Amino acid sequence: MFSHVYGSWRSVQKEKFEKIFARLGSEFINTLESKLVIDIGAGSGYLEEFLQEKGIDTKNITALEPDRKMIKQNRGKAHFVLGKAEQLPFRENSFDAAFIFDAIHLFQDRNFIEVVKPEGMLILTIFFNDSNYYDKRKILHENLSDCVIVDEFSIATREKELVAVAKKK
Repeated sequence: MFSHVYGSWRSVQKEKFEKIFARLGSEFINTLESKLVIDIGAGSGYLEEFLQEKGIDTKNITALEPDRKMIKQNRGKAHFVLGKAEQLPFRENSFDAAFIFDAIHLFQDRNFIEVVKPEGMLILTIFFNDSNYYDKRKILHENLSDCVIVDEFSIATREKELVAVAKKK
């Protein structure tokens, strides 16, 4: 799927994670070790690698990725599961938090919300440009309609990202 271009985005992903987690704060990052987290559309594990570099144990993070080639690039950074967001191989209310970075626009439905526990956190990002900001924001809001958005902000790296932090009702 995207494995042929994804490797060139390592520095962009790291810069994005730096900005997002700076906004969320170190307390949030430190609580991840005690939470069951799913990273949906995990790619080759850049998020998990970033967290490990910050000293966070990622043993409680499950990385879901539909592309076998991306999983093979993982090199042990995370516990990977082959699967799609539309057919999650997990029970309802299995995770305390879900991360979906740059993948929400690819999903056919919102099944990903079902695997997050009530009161669980969801952090979604979507890239945008000046001409499609409101369309992309609408995609985030529609996908989080069963949640309360507690923070929303944009960051600029090599691309612009809209970030939504939500809590499941």
